[in-house]
Amino acid sequence: MALNLQLDFSEFQLLEGVVAELSGLMDDLTPEWRQVVDVLGTEFEKVFEQEGPGWKPLAESTRANRRRHGYGASHPILVRTGALKSSWTTYPNVVLEPDFMIYAPGAGDTLGGTPVDLATIHEYGTDRIPARPVINEDKLSPVVQRVVEDSLINRVNQVWHKRTGRGRAEV
Repeated sequence: MALNLQLDFSEFQLLEGVVAELSGLMDDLTPEWRQVVDVLGTEFEKVFEQEGPGWKPLAESTRANRRRHGYGASHPILVRTGALKSSWTTYPNVVLEPDFMIYAPGAGDTLGGTPVDLATIHEYGTDRIPARPVINEDKLSPVVQRVVEDSLINRVNQVWHKRTGRGRAEV
């Protein structure tokens, strides 16, 4: 008795249609950017909760000033009224375009002034104020990359399912 192996490659013809449909897959990343905005807000929330990591403790003069004004002497760092924190987490300035996005601290939840200037001062520091950065690109880049990759894999899977009836139709 002979052992035969039969292979049917006719289904590979479906790939032509899938490839054609996928060619424009990354033309508009706006849906992915919306997910990234949500993730960044959550990540920046963690930065404020964890005070960095690595934010320098407040100076004694700052702690004394906070006590005089009824705030916790040492903690939370960079959160008195909450305006600066909310400018990063709740009310950021967001621009979403098909091929790029901008996420920057916004006006916060206050009417007077803007925490944007404070965000810049604290991100980079000054001669008198140590840098207490909110943005950690080494930590954020993989998070953003994972959101975009997962979403694009879902798009590919939907196209494949539509063409072949296999995979997941909805994600």
